[in-house]
Amino acid sequence: MLIEGVVSTARQLGYLAHYSRPQYSVQVDGGFPALVLASGRRHRVVVALLLPDDGAPTLGEDMWLTVLGAIAHVERVVWRPADLLSGECERYLR
Repeated sequence: MLIEGVVSTARQLGYLAHYSRPQYSVQVDGGFPALVLASGRRHRVVVALLLPDDGAPTLGEDMWLTVLGAIAHVERVVWRPADLLSGECERYLR
């Protein structure tokens, strides 16, 4: 599963990970990406939207990605299973 693979990779690289499962989250403005990764050593906060290979962001997800992308020092990415398999997720987090 994508979430387990990304979190495992991030932890191996020294990141802290927070995953919000939508069914347990209260979201006033829906679409916030479920995965947040942080590394003090790398001085990075990465907000990741995880989608199926054929998935596209919803309007709410797209809104959050736009807003987060405008904030200094917050990185936002969209990853799919193919990105994990190709090593793209690990390359990005290095």
